[in-house]
Amino acid sequence: MHLVDTHQHLWDLTQFPYSWCSDIPALNRSFQLQEYQAAAAGLNITKTIFVECDVDERHALAEAHHVSVLAESQPLIAGLVASGRPEHEDFETHLENLVGLSKIRGLRRVLHTQPDELSQSTRFVRNVQRLARVGLTFDLCVLARQLPVGLKLVQSCPDATFVLDHCGFLT
Repeated sequence: MHLVDTHQHLWDLTQFPYSWCSDIPALNRSFQLQEYQAAAAGLNITKTIFVECDVDERHALAEAHHVSVLAESQPLIAGLVASGRPEHEDFETHLENLVGLSKIRGLRRVLHTQPDELSQSTRFVRNVQRLARVGLTFDLCVLARQLPVGLKLVQSCPDATFVLDHCGFLT
C-alpha cells in the first residue's frame, strides 16, 4: 500500500524565521526533507503535500517559492499549501503571485492564534471565495472551540473547497 502524507511541514531556520516556535525548544530547529525522509523510512509514503509552517508573514511568498523549487526536484512533494492572509487588502496580489507555482494546491491562514472575528470579516470571506475561481483550497486551522466559526466561513463560501487541519486543535 502506498500512502500520501497530506500534511507535511518542513522548515529551515537558516532561511526563514518562524517566530512562533522560538519558545518551543523541540521545534525551534530546522526540519528539512532529508530528516522527514529518515523519520518516514519504511512507511511507504510515496507523496506528500507541504503545508505552510506559519512563517513570519513577510516571508510567506519566499517560503512558497522555496518549497515550489524544492518540489520541482523532489517528486515526493506532490503539492504545496502556501500561507495567505485573506484579511489583507493586497490579498489578490498575493494570490496572483502564487497561482503560477506548478504544485500550488491551496492556501492556509492559521486561525487558532487569532481572534474568532478575523475570518468573519467581509474582506476575509470575499478573498476566500476567490480561491474557488483559481482552483485552490483553503485550509482551516482552528481550535475545536472555533469549529462553529469555521463552519460559518464554509457556509459563506459555498463554492470553495476546505480542508480541516488537525481536526480542530483541542487546546
